[in-house]
Amino acid sequence: MHLGFSGLLAGAAVAGLDKDAREYCPPYWNSSLPYYDSAARAVGELAAADPRLAGLGDALAAFTSPRAAYHHVSEGLEQAVRWGAVPDDLVRRAAAMEEKIRQVYFSTPADRLLPQRPAGPESAHPTGKLHVVIPFRAREDDLRLRNVLACLRALRTQSGARSDFFVTLVESDEIPRHAECLSPWVDEYVFQRQSGPFNKSASLNLGARQTRHSAATLCLLDADMVVDRDFVRRIRQKARRVSAFLPFHDSFSLDAQSSDRITQNISEGRDPYGETLSGYLLRRPPGGCVVVSAERFRAVGGFDSSYVGWGGEDRDFITRLESRGPVLRTDDTLLHLMHERPPMANAAARATHDTDKPTQEKGDTDKPTQEKGDTDMPTQVKDEEIRRIAG
Repeated sequence: MHLGFSGLLAGAAVAGLDKDAREYCPPYWNSSLPYYDSAARAVGELAAADPRLAGLGDALAAFTSPRAAYHHVSEGLEQAVRWGAVPDDLVRRAAAMEEKIRQVYFSTPADRLLPQRPAGPESAHPTGKLHVVIPFRAREDDLRLRNVLACLRALRTQSGARSDFFVTLVESDEIPRHAECLSPWVDEYVFQRQSGPFNKSASLNLGARQTRHSAATLCLLDADMVVDRDFVRRIRQKARRVSAFLPFHDSFSLDAQSSDRITQNISEGRDPYGETLSGYLLRRPPGGCVVVSAERFRAVGGFDSSYVGWGGEDRDFITRLESRGPVLRTDDTLLHLMHERPPMANAAARATHDTDKPTQEKGDTDKPTQEKGDTDMPTQVKDEEIRRIAG
């Protein structure tokens, strides 16, 4: 998602003032702190240099809520751009910042998040069924139960044929707490007896292999994600050419109010993309959803079940997939619903580490990835490459 000058600067300045910002993703918040400070200083300098923009500094100084401050500052910055009051150097600095910042506050009409390109007609050469696997655990009063129901309802309303995919949900817990509630929404409900911390890797591995159906492609989807109506159709189209990809560029972690509204809309059959949504945009995270051919999944041995508790398994899995070819990333945005926060102190950094390796792929055949260390690849280059390759 390209934020532009005003959205980026306002979102970064707000993130530095919001006391709850760090809880969304501690490593990304920590690494983005210098940009938050830089953005706040830039807004203050603009406000001091032009009397017409004095309200920008006041909005930050009298900060009460991230949403109110964001809209006030972003609208003021858009005016400054129209007036020609923004130095070219600041525009260039903001563009460079957007390539590096990993977490930024964001508020937007939800329909802006829908893919701007049509999914296109189905090919005459089918790829077989898509197998969506969802790992899950929730206590009786856990927000995760609300979230997984929203996730499953969104899958139920896909635009493509229902016969094109099937859904397996794996509830991993000491007892099957939610079998009666969830079974009607999935093709296969699987219970996995699991005590202690949640082992997402073991849940995904079981779900991928324990099914009565066969599928050429796996979609491994977190239970807190909400997808749009064309999600499955886009995945099936890309999977014809690419054997592993992340079907998103950014993850939009919604705040409590937006999560409440969108889950209520979904449960009542209303358009979830008819609202203004707010929260934190996480740039290029490694987890949330990965699409991989069943053959490549088996070739790397699935997920490493030694990862117990929160963090690390997604990055490890993608790294091993990359050893056999590129793992691409599309330019879409996934919605992530708020839920209770797990302990993150030790696992967060390894869970979110992302090297953003570019790909050398030139056609429909997967080719080796060119290493580039920890240097971020420019978003524009990456998105152009993906659009050309993945359709």
